[in-house]
Amino acid sequence: MKNLGFLRAVAAAPAVHIADCEANAAEITAMLEDMRQAEPDLIVFPEMCLTGYTCGDLFGQPLLLQAAEEALGELVAATADCPVAVVVGMPVASGPALYNCAVAFAEGEILAVVPKIHIPNYTE
Repeated sequence: MKNLGFLRAVAAAPAVHIADCEANAAEITAMLEDMRQAEPDLIVFPEMCLTGYTCGDLFGQPLLLQAAEEALGELVAATADCPVAVVVGMPVASGPALYNCAVAFAEGEILAVVPKIHIPNYTE
């Protein structure tokens, strides 16, 4: 496939534990280990998978945001010896604003942080 210019992408759906970033990172790490044998080029995890999507007011708590950053650090470090690109979703604070972001990383390095730009207009 690689010789034809294609890449092997995997969409992953881990069990998500609301506001438990450590447990979510453990779920994602276990899935990464399982998927290595398939030799994908890219593994994409769901939106807000490091914190859970329904944390509501907890997204305003620095403790949750710090836990998400620490969990991301663990995941990035876990890919240090792996050429697979990984994308996870998490909240990212920048000044007073909070963004729903996709974070891409590979080989122990963050490659990109992309905020969600198409926000639904229903009361989500």
